[in-house]
Amino acid sequence: MREQIVNQEIAQKLAENSDKLNQSRISIIHPEINLKYSSINIFCGRQGKGKSLTIAKEIIKLSKVPSNVHLMIYVNKDGRVDDIYEALKDLITIHYIKVDEIENYLKDLYFKKIIYDKIKQQNWEERIDKEQKREVLDFLYLKDFSLQEIILFDDAAFSKVLMKNNSVVVGMAHEARHYKFIFCFCVQGVKDIPLPLKEQTTTFFLYSGFIRQKLPTIYNQCGIKCIDYQEFKEIYNQLKEKDYLIIDCNKGTFKINDDADLTPLIEYYKNQNNEEEEILNFNDY
Repeated sequence: MREQIVNQEIAQKLAENSDKLNQSRISIIHPEINLKYSSINIFCGRQGKGKSLTIAKEIIKLSKVPSNVHLMIYVNKDGRVDDIYEALKDLITIHYIKVDEIENYLKDLYFKKIIYDKIKQQNWEERIDKEQKREVLDFLYLKDFSLQEIILFDDAAFSKVLMKNNSVVVGMAHEARHYKFIFCFCVQGVKDIPLPLKEQTTTFFLYSGFIRQKLPTIYNQCGIKCIDYQEFKEIYNQLKEKDYLIIDCNKGTFKINDDADLTPLIEYYKNQNNEEEEILNFNDY
């Protein structure tokens, strides 16, 4: 048996199954989208720094490109949805739901996904009972058989399910590739992130405004490998109020997002709307 022949056979099978394999590994969804398939994403910044707006922007971009992301699951300590999502919901075509008891829901979701995978692997789509098929598709909010889900924890530091021993959420997030979930955790500090999540973080979104005493801890735990601490500190201190760093923990690289401040555009449209209202009011006379 020649190793070259075995390599060729393996390569051929991997090529034939590339679409399926891509869904179970951390992989790019689109070059302009910062979330990846089967990933853990940490959004770390104080209140009012724009974490919710960042995620909403990523989901709106996802809504505009073909992808396997079909559902966003929104988890919050009191069940409410952030005002940002309410204001922007018309731009989000991905179905989203609110969930309170997230641990039981995730177990049920994964069970349905196992059934889904069996249907796909065994080519049972046309063979299973219509009611059984509809039950699976309805639970997963699918029209057909393709899926990945975004699971968004708003103010994740307040969620007890992250901090307790044997947390279902932390366990599943630690193996996001296995479950084919895209986890997004909003936190106000790196100490709010359980160690298993820090170790497996794919992308770290770091916002401006942290005091210099916290920068060494942040640097050591957010996955930057391509620059030393002194350079990181200089870059971070140059961030403007709404700027943030996007850190690829796998590659150890980063980029600065400096277009997050939409205030000038918002003011422009507010003024435009006011002018239109004044014209309408004038026409009433």
